[in-house]
Amino acid sequence: MDVEHGMPKSVTIFITTARSGTQRVAASLQAADPDDAIVTHEPIAYTYRPRKFLRAYERMNELWLIPEVEAHLQDILAIDDQLSYIEVGFPCFAAIPLFHELFGDRLRVVQLVRHPVHTSASMVTHDWYSDDTRKDLREQVTIVPTDPGAFQKHYAKRWQDLSQYEKCLFYWSEVHLYGLETQCRYHQVPFLRVRFEDVISEPGSYLKQLVEFVGLPYRREIAAGSGERVDRYEYKAKLRIDWSEIHDHPMAVALAESFGYDISNIDPRGFESRYQQEES
Repeated sequence: MDVEHGMPKSVTIFITTARSGTQRVAASLQAADPDDAIVTHEPIAYTYRPRKFLRAYERMNELWLIPEVEAHLQDILAIDDQLSYIEVGFPCFAAIPLFHELFGDRLRVVQLVRHPVHTSASMVTHDWYSDDTRKDLREQVTIVPTDPGAFQKHYAKRWQDLSQYEKCLFYWSEVHLYGLETQCRYHQVPFLRVRFEDVISEPGSYLKQLVEFVGLPYRREIAAGSGERVDRYEYKAKLRIDWSEIHDHPMAVALAESFGYDISNIDPRGFESRYQQEES
């Protein structure tokens, strides 16, 4: 590939799902030290095409050939070597092999996790895996078990019988299984796994850890603003969501528990209030 010379001091990429608090995390990182880093939030949206490039280790050059991706990567490569580049968001995770090839020991990876019940319910409010799913989201992002890079291919046999919420649990599991795989495959790359809930509830500890991991100085003022709501797209679902369906998906349960979540600790009234439209 034809690469222009130049290189930022470090490059941080996130492995995470949609509806995992990336807007708030990006805002916190932007507040850390704007003179030392360029922090972006999903700068080229879905153009990374994770449905096509998940685990496409031998075909990463095809991703580079997408004009929007090539232009974006060339922009990163041209960043001054005194600056760090941090890209927060969910569409870029499958491109980590390409970032590793380009940036080598300057690469850092953050796996941002949020409770699967809340993540999946929130995705349902945005019509993930529904007939109303946006075309670009459906074609480029919403992984299905028949995709070449999907791990949980056994879901294909019962895919049509699953609820939208269950399909979102499948997606949550696929992304975070890939996070575990990435940590092992690129074991020399600095890697941080952090729960969004911890970043918000204990910013002096977990947000500080995140800020310092990406190479920025931590200031107390950052923690003061970390609890402010940043989500511009908080919707509610018309259809009923049965959060307990997660118990029918052992991989999602096992992953969640490995991340320290209590799957049964869901407040039904709070869940209803947050994710369900009131019946008219």
